[in-house]
Amino acid sequence: MNCNMVTLPVKSVHPDGKSGKMEVKKIVKRVRWRNAWWVAEENTIVPVQQKKIPNDDVGDKDNIFIRYCDNTTIHGIRYLSHRGLHWTERLFWSLIVCLATIGTVYVCILLSQRYRTSPLSTVVENTNYHISEISYPAVSICNTHRINTNKIEEAVKIYLPNGTEEDLENFGLLLDALEVLDFGSYEEFDSLVGRNLSGLMHINLTELAINLRYSCLEVFENHCWWRSRYINCCDIFKLQKSEYGICYSFNSASNEETPLNTSQRNLLWRTTSFNEWSGFRGIIKSHPGIKQRYKYPPGVLVIVHHPFEWPQQAKFIPAGTTTAIGIQPTTFYASSDVRRLKFTERQCIYNEEANSNPDQVMTLQSLPYMRQNCMSECRQRYLLSYCNCTIDFFFPSGKTPPVCPTLPHKIPNHCINELLSVA
Repeated sequence: MNCNMVTLPVKSVHPDGKSGKMEVKKIVKRVRWRNAWWVAEENTIVPVQQKKIPNDDVGDKDNIFIRYCDNTTIHGIRYLSHRGLHWTERLFWSLIVCLATIGTVYVCILLSQRYRTSPLSTVVENTNYHISEISYPAVSICNTHRINTNKIEEAVKIYLPNGTEEDLENFGLLLDALEVLDFGSYEEFDSLVGRNLSGLMHINLTELAINLRYSCLEVFENHCWWRSRYINCCDIFKLQKSEYGICYSFNSASNEETPLNTSQRNLLWRTTSFNEWSGFRGIIKSHPGIKQRYKYPPGVLVIVHHPFEWPQQAKFIPAGTTTAIGIQPTTFYASSDVRRLKFTERQCIYNEEANSNPDQVMTLQSLPYMRQNCMSECRQRYLLSYCNCTIDFFFPSGKTPPVCPTLPHKIPNHCINELLSVA
């Protein structure tokens, strides 16, 4: 049984028929019993003349706006049609509702623009992805001094068997510059400017750099640590061209001895755990240069990069130090929905798109599209556009554009200046 007490105002009537001015309360008890409402009256004063209460809302029932304001759940709207509020209060709530509406529309416009300009979002799909499914990164190692001084005497016999004293002096200056040559550092050849180099024009710099390099056994000390055991370093490190000249690389698909294509990803080295002993460890020998240079102290250059990425941006490690390079194993992929977006919207391309548009998308030959590969290809094309040739040992082997003259100092000065601006 449910009870509800309501209080209704009524106007009392005097027994002689005169209407009184005093108001009394009529107490009505509403009782619900057996699904029906029963009304019991208490303290009833008779006779009672009912007062007709004017209903201002009768004419508003047909007003759709007022009905909406009275029934909506949006905060503040119902105060716009509330009869009990002063007009200043209604004006205040009208301003509040207008400002809130303007703010909502403004935020929606911002979100819409943000979605149109950056429709892609990166989410973490799985934090328990097995590390053995991710290829171990490539590790390229170069000595800061890349000419083996013990091989110079033999090189003189091969390249200058009948060389004059001037040719021998020029050859020494050439080796002095070649041992620290990297992309853009062509000022090392300033010492050859104005000299008679006709006796050296038959020398191929790439062949000379390869023949005078330090052998793998001369670069690594003893054995290397890989996958919880010691192995022969030279079994896993291969000859590698780079923007630092001739180096050695581990797990690089672009090495000179056993190059790989994208369909041979399963041949790349992988590890099964993620800790300080699961990666590569080795002791690298540092060799002195032909002469002491403040700019190039003894040490090694280490490049950690993707196996299908051209090595560049090395980290210098001085001789006599120990360095640990941490790697966070992370892999990315694009869902099928991304492919439906235009290139200008997603700001990335697929490998097949790069292969089908070689003139619009730059990537090094035999390597998939990646940012670093695009940068290296950009430098090679820039070199080709200004000099009509390229330097062989800075870029992958294969169908390369025409190779620049034997000695880089023969490249026009405007070409050198442009190269230095993008180096």
